[in-house]
Amino acid sequence: MAERTEGKHRYRVLVAVGNPEQWAILLAVAVPLARCRSGTVLPVCVGQDPEPPDWLIVPEDLQDVVEPPFCLVGGDISTLILDLIDEEQDSNPFDLMLLLWRGQTSRGRYLLGRTLDPLIQNAPCAVGVIRADESPAAFAERMRNLQRVLVPTAGGPNAPVALDLAADLGPQVQVTALRIAHRHLGPTAVRAQWEILRATLDRVTESNQIAPRVELAASVTEGILDHAAEDYDLMLIGATGESLVDRLLFGNLPQQLALRSPIPVMIYRRQESPATTAWRRARWRVLQLMPQLTEDERVTVYRRVRRSARANLDYTILITLGGAIASLGLLLDNPAIVIGAMAMSPDMGPLLGIALSVVQGDRWMLRTAVLSAIRGVLLALGISVVLGLVVPSDGLTAAMEGNVNPNLLDLGVALAAGAAAGYASARGILASALAGLAISVALLPPLSTIGLSIGAGEPQAALGALLLYATNLVAIVAMAALMYLWTGFHPAPVRRERVTFRGGLLGTIALLVLITAILGFLTADLVRANVINRAVRLALNAQVPQFGEAVRVSDWRAESDEEGILHLYVELVADRQLSSAEATVLQRRLALELDRPVALSLSVLPTFELEPVVIETPEGAEPAAD
Repeated sequence: MAERTEGKHRYRVLVAVGNPEQWAILLAVAVPLARCRSGTVLPVCVGQDPEPPDWLIVPEDLQDVVEPPFCLVGGDISTLILDLIDEEQDSNPFDLMLLLWRGQTSRGRYLLGRTLDPLIQNAPCAVGVIRADESPAAFAERMRNLQRVLVPTAGGPNAPVALDLAADLGPQVQVTALRIAHRHLGPTAVRAQWEILRATLDRVTESNQIAPRVELAASVTEGILDHAAEDYDLMLIGATGESLVDRLLFGNLPQQLALRSPIPVMIYRRQESPATTAWRRARWRVLQLMPQLTEDERVTVYRRVRRSARANLDYTILITLGGAIASLGLLLDNPAIVIGAMAMSPDMGPLLGIALSVVQGDRWMLRTAVLSAIRGVLLALGISVVLGLVVPSDGLTAAMEGNVNPNLLDLGVALAAGAAAGYASARGILASALAGLAISVALLPPLSTIGLSIGAGEPQAALGALLLYATNLVAIVAMAALMYLWTGFHPAPVRRERVTFRGGLLGTIALLVLITAILGFLTADLVRANVINRAVRLALNAQVPQFGEAVRVSDWRAESDEEGILHLYVELVADRQLSSAEATVLQRRLALELDRPVALSLSVLPTFELEPVVIETPEGAEPAAD
């Protein structure tokens, strides 16, 4: 059997107890299991007194299997228990830790609660969590007369050890290994389910106590619950491998079954490798870095974000005026004016509304926030197009050109700004941080650049500004949503909200991946161009001075064609005219220096130098005024 440890040490069970009810229920499970596996049980409690409480008494008939109770003093319960397990890991390790869960749901970062979750996530041994919605006396009687145990299986790594554990609860126990198949599957698919179940049983210690069974049902959850009502005494579930997001937001399948089961449930997670345990602990520490909002705080944040996501009269006026100011600032090439427009614009509100509505699975707020964002986009575009058509323009200004060539660095800025916006919103400090956030990431200037470029007949520039706006929008929504998740927001565990959440989440991830790919391609071109320009600059600085100290580079540019030829357009300033032979020599030297074919177009501007003349002023005379 995978979980037995003959030859190494006695099988050891740690029972974490905090009150008489927990003691009675956990002892009813731990004792038969320890007896079957020739092991012992260590009761552990946490309190202010190093002596065991009066109720923590080991009955005389169990003292052969139950060790004297051990009391941990002060501090965090989960931390103290985990420290004890780690201390015993080398000398006399624990094989299983048993916990009792009363069924209080705790969403956000916690699945089963602030005490249970750290123990489950960080324990280096196997963990069993019991959910018993009955009195301790009734549960103890149930375990003494245990006859039928249901073990649903999905083919995961915890299923075989869960079946072994169920069989070891007593020699008289009959275990049903259940697999649910969708009722619309054909005969071939059902046979495949049987094969999967048999493969699971092949990994179980041989026992005549285990019987396989495949049932058809509309859903896995309903099928298991319906079967559990068929006169079973206990359901034992192996922990599933659902995604971390699903476990944090909705609670995983074992949790849902434990809450709805008509019989007591035990959720079991096997002992994993040290590497897996270390990874789980690291992931848990990351989750603890962000403050967890209370329910009242989440309600307050939700109301504030929902209010800011609405496109009311104030929003309409401010976005229109902001668009006009930003457009004029771009036309005047005045960054200060553009910054002022960014600081006054309310366009961050709808984006935060989109992020929070996706996390909450709130279709109404999602629709409101999207419509508000569209309204703001149309207003800003409209005013900028009008100004672009009315105000004469001689091409793009430098301020406009800064919005038409986005790259991965712009994406990094937008991601950081989105995270800051989500955190500031969740922590209630958005008002003080909003101006800085609006200035740090450009939302209004790209929109204004799109309209002005359209008005000026520059479609390529308009596309570049559109890409920058899309980059900022998607990155802000994605990172703000992550911050909301991290601080404890979640959708309701019903189908409609879950569908909205998953759809919004997948859509945001898909857009973010697409934009990242496009920006990565553009950034790669920019990096290649920078590498070429740097090499050309170094080559020119090295070769041109060889034609004389008075010959120097005034200006140059480089372009590569599809055939790999580098076209150089160089403007020189010289005190003499260079011959065609010297131009050919320069071209060859540059080709050798750059290690590629070079087509050189050379322009030489003749120049001459005047020798300085000293003009002496007669003594006592004043210089003549200009």
